[in-house]
This record gives sequence, C-alpha cells and structure tokens, in this order.
Amino acid sequence: MNKDYKTQKWEKRKNKILSYEKMYSDQIAYLNNPSNVHDFSDEKICCLLKLSYANIVELDYINEDNESFQNHINDLLHNASLCCKAFKDGKDMHESLSKPISDGLNSGYEGYYALITQDEEALFNVTNEDHPLRKMLDHKRILNDSDRKEELYDMINAIIDNDSEHFNKALKERMVSLRKMPVDYTICFDVWSAGLIIYAEKQGMNVDRDKFIEADLNRIGL
Repeated sequence: MNKDYKTQKWEKRKNKILSYEKMYSDQIAYLNNPSNVHDFSDEKICCLLKLSYANIVELDYINEDNESFQNHINDLLHNASLCCKAFKDGKDMHESLSKPISDGLNSGYEGYYALITQDEEALFNVTNEDHPLRKMLDHKRILNDSDRKEELYDMINAIIDNDSEHFNKALKERMVSLRKMPVDYTICFDVWSAGLIIYAEKQGMNVDRDKFIEADLNRIGL
C-alpha cells in the first residue's frame, strides 16, 4: 500500500465521525417527517437537511457505500439549491438562515459536490457569480489571494492550464495541510479535492486519484 494512502490521524477521525452515525440518520428521519416540522419554514427545513446530508455523505464515504453516497449527494444538492434560490430571490428569512446560506454561496462548499456529480446547473445554483469554480468552468485563472485555500487555487489553475504535474503537486500539498490539523477537526472526505479530481479527469488530466485516502474516489466506485 502506498505510504501516503492512510494515516493514524485519518483512522482516529474516522472513528470520531462514525460515533455520530445514528444521530445524523435520526436527524434526517426527523426532518423528513412533516408532523415534526410543521412549524418550520421551507427554507429552514432545506437548510437543516442540507447540513444533515453533508454529514451523512461523509459517513457513506467512510463506509464505502457507493449507492448511498450518490443518493445523499443528490439530496444534499437538491436542498442546497432550494436554500440558495430562496436567498437569491430575496426571500425574507431570519439571519440564522440567511448568513449560513450567504457564507455557503461564497465558500462554494456544495459546488464541489456538484463537480463530483458533474451537475453544472447545481454548481451555478450554490455558488456566487464570481466564485473560483465558475471561473474554472470559463477557463479563467484565479489569484491565490487566500492562504487558507492556496492549494485549491493552485489545483484550479493547474486544471485551467491542463497541467497534471502541478495539479498533483498542489493536491499533495493540500493533503499535507489537512493532516497537520488536529484530530478534532473531523475531515475524512475532502470534497474540495475530490470535486477537482473529477473535473480534472474530465479534462483528460492524469491525477493521483488513489494516492490519498481523503480523496480516493475509487472507494465509492467513482
């Protein structure tokens, strides 16, 4: 096995996330029961569901459950799209909903899930007009103006340049950064890298897709 594939920290994070499996499943069952949420607005239900499905998708990845992974990503994107549409349409909602939706449009978190499903319509639904993912689709390079996302920006620019070597270098640097984070920062499935890997391969690039367990899409049949 490639020495870069698995780490003790990943195993600890995995076990921490799996300990919440029943809680996340119960949350989704609760929110999908109309009798439980009759006092909730549609926007609140969608926002809570998209958060719950994001947690469940990571569990599917850990459990190597391809069918559930695909289904739950679609559920996640469906609810995220509805939230974002309401926000963009100027729907009056409490700040506790509007701020997370606005933050999500800026971060593009769900947009990386849309890359995995190759659903460009969903990507446009859940990102702002000037988001780097939209620029990538238009083959426009972006500036590395954020230390927090520097490796992701390098990966995006490598895609635009169709440069597999630089893409894989930036991917490795991202994994090194992730693995320096505390175990309590429970990321096992790196949706950001996974989405870019799918898109890069769609452009004909050669990618180290199975080198790092956090972004190894072979484990869920993609």
